[in-house]
Amino acid sequence: MRKSWVRLVLACSGVYVFVGQAAAQSSVQFWLNSFGDAATNQPSVIDVVSGSTARLSVYLHTSNVGPLSGISMMLGYSTTSTFGPSATPDNTFATFNAFNWAQADLTANQVGGAGTGGGAGTGTRPFGYTATSLTVANTFSGTGDGVNFHVCDITLNINAAAGTDIPVSVWSFGTSDLYATAIVNGNNVEYFPNSPYNATLHVVPVPEPASLAILGVGALALIRRRRSR
Repeated sequence: MRKSWVRLVLACSGVYVFVGQAAAQSSVQFWLNSFGDAATNQPSVIDVVSGSTARLSVYLHTSNVGPLSGISMMLGYSTTSTFGPSATPDNTFATFNAFNWAQADLTANQVGGAGTGGGAGTGTRPFGYTATSLTVANTFSGTGDGVNFHVCDITLNINAAAGTDIPVSVWSFGTSDLYATAIVNGNNVEYFPNSPYNATLHVVPVPEPASLAILGVGALALIRRRRSR
């Protein structure tokens, strides 16, 4: 959804503000899935193992927007009732491990110091990892309408016990909220999804040694069968 916008870029504080004109008939969609999944996969539930790390990938798709010169996002993996970079999470079921842009031109144009924090607004809101990449003179390679564009990967430490459900989201609540998911194209216009993409990390137990052994035997049998053909 394309909106009029006025935003100020303060790299040190992580607050981003831009200016543009209103128009219609444009759309932006973000989603996430497990690293290595097909880009089109948009799961509502992702199984993760207790005590392990989980690597997630973020994708976006645009219509009537064109090649992108900026991407701003927050991947929420907890909640908070405080605001800004100094916000503290309400729980540590999942904690930050690592973040990687999916291609070099995104990395080269990262704005300020990305990191963890809470979003704007009042009451309970997402807590997670924020990052922005913005280039004034160019557009990012591979972006454009109709493309399922791989934005970044984030790795989380899964600290919760089996059976826990951890809500995750690619967060977007519009121009009035700091850390909102945002798109900027070469015409200096910012676009927002209509809503955040929400999913759940469902924590499963660590496989027992007996289960691992059965899986290993099955894999060995499959390899032998393929070699015998």
